[in-house]
Amino acid sequence: MSVELIANVVGSLALLLSVWGLVRKTNDKLLIILSVSVLVWGVHYFLMNSIVGGIMHLIAAIGIFVADRMQSRGFSSRFWMASLFVALNLITGVVWWTGHWDAYAMAAAPILVYSQFCLKGHHMRMGFMAGEVAMFFYASALGSVPGMAVAMINLAAGAAGLTRMLLDNKSRVETVRSEVS
Repeated sequence: MSVELIANVVGSLALLLSVWGLVRKTNDKLLIILSVSVLVWGVHYFLMNSIVGGIMHLIAAIGIFVADRMQSRGFSSRFWMASLFVALNLITGVVWWTGHWDAYAMAAAPILVYSQFCLKGHHMRMGFMAGEVAMFFYASALGSVPGMAVAMINLAAGAAGLTRMLLDNKSRVETVRSEVS
């Protein structure tokens, strides 16, 4: 079995985990699911010989797990922890820079990290979707077909989950209004 085939299989597994997390209509366990998915993406990018992508995804997996644990903390604590993870990602990009594609990963990192630590509800989903745009360009420049696919699918899944979330919230508001009337 070739390394490229293994990388594509691992990338496909990560893709399935990402989509499963994002199509759900609640954020319950979203960050844990995405943490596991991002860990698997890290393995995929290491197999693709992208040191920056692999390390940044491993940092991101830890960061997402920490963000999940910090959701009940105050904004200031979450912001400073996010800043630490952004700094780690940017330092990784500078130290292990291998080509222009690393700039896309470095652009995605702050968007995704601040979204997972500092945003809530539909704003978090919107931040993830913005980060996926930069990750699409990263995967495209690197030549990762599963990476490009997951970025596009995650955008669609994120939009579907966001729509379901907003419709569910609208439905709850209408139910409360009709009960009050």
